[in-house]
Amino acid sequence: MNLKPARRIGNKLRLYVAFLLLGALSSVIIAAALFSLRSLAQEVAGIAQKEYPITKMAIEMEGLMGQVIEKLNTAKAAASTQRLKEIEPLDIRLRTLLNALQELYEANQDKANAALIQKLLTTYTEANDVGAQMVRAAIDQEFALEGELTPTFMAHTTFIFSTLERMVTESTETYNRNTLHILAISSLMTKALLIAFLLCSVVGAATFLLISNMSKKLAAMATDSSEAVGTLLTSMAYITDMSTQLSVETSESAANLEQITLSTKDVAAQAGENMQIARSAGKSTQQVLTTANQSEEVIREVVEAMSGMADADREISSLVRVIEDIAFQTNLLALNAAVEAARAGEAGTGFAVVAEEVRRLATRASEASQKAAEVIGRLDQKIHEGETVISTLQITFPEVSKATLNVVQQIGKITENSHNQAGNQDKVNQTISAVDASVQSLAAMSEESAATVQEVSEQVQRLNTLINELMIFWEGRAGHSARQ
Repeated sequence: MNLKPARRIGNKLRLYVAFLLLGALSSVIIAAALFSLRSLAQEVAGIAQKEYPITKMAIEMEGLMGQVIEKLNTAKAAASTQRLKEIEPLDIRLRTLLNALQELYEANQDKANAALIQKLLTTYTEANDVGAQMVRAAIDQEFALEGELTPTFMAHTTFIFSTLERMVTESTETYNRNTLHILAISSLMTKALLIAFLLCSVVGAATFLLISNMSKKLAAMATDSSEAVGTLLTSMAYITDMSTQLSVETSESAANLEQITLSTKDVAAQAGENMQIARSAGKSTQQVLTTANQSEEVIREVVEAMSGMADADREISSLVRVIEDIAFQTNLLALNAAVEAARAGEAGTGFAVVAEEVRRLATRASEASQKAAEVIGRLDQKIHEGETVISTLQITFPEVSKATLNVVQQIGKITENSHNQAGNQDKVNQTISAVDASVQSLAAMSEESAATVQEVSEQVQRLNTLINELMIFWEGRAGHSARQ
């Protein structure tokens, strides 16, 4: 037997089917019971309103009729019409019962019995009249008339009694038949109620088993859900603690970063100051270089001036020697020229020429005198220029010393700032190490948080699975698939 389709039906639908089946059975049972009760009520009403009154009135009329016959016999035996008056109450009661019985049949639309009651009333009236005549015939001792009336009276009374007896028998049979019908209906109702009770018990037991199974399943799911929720709460608490610690670490990292920022600002400020000092030192150095260049130029001019003075002095000496040579005889000219040539090197070449131009001594002596005057003038000029250069050097060298001192001071400031920058750099390195430790701690906590989040995700997935199982258990696979 394939149970897969049954498993696809959810417990909710099963419970609904059980309650609907229980309601349908209850409705059918109640409808059958109401129908049976209606039939039973009709039967009881028929007995109470028709059969029982007919039987009662027929039995009472039999008794009254017997009393009437007894009264007639008594009056006939006593030969007294006074006894006939005792029959009047009985006669009134009999007629009343007959009229009531006729109305009852007419109300039940029983025309045959209504006509029979009418005939019975007519026969009773005739029997009553014949009985009265028999009493008078007995009083008058008309025995022949009494004998003629007796068969008629007996025929009427026999018809009345037989009719009443038949009515009693029929009403009793009808009463018994209706009673048996009532008992049958009661038995049927009892059986139906018993079957209904059994069916309701079966449905109730199935419902109880279904609810018991659902309760066990829900209890198991509740236990699993409680465990999952407990684990989830623990994980959330752990995440909260890590978030708090993460906040503290973040605050510390922020403080360290702020310290780094301040240290960096200090380093930047000192670096800026160093840049300014370096610019100033550069300017001072440039000034020193400029001054040094100027001094070098001045010194070079002094050297050139002094060289010019030396040259002028040598020229004067040469002219003087020429004059002396001219004065000391021509024979010494060659010797002096050789000496001057050896002393002057290449410049002595001129002196060799002088030796060769002895013949022109007079002319050259005059020219040498003029040149000596000119050289003396230039020498004076160069000496004046040397004095000017020396004065300039006296002014320039203090400026060079001052600029050099300024450069030394600025280099000292740069050194001090560099030392401070090194200290700040150490602080920055320490702070960066603290930030690195915080970052590593944050990374570790992030990994732990990721693992915890994964665990939380697994627990949420577990809860989702439990919810899906609960929905499948409650609505069935088909209902759950349709809902999705």
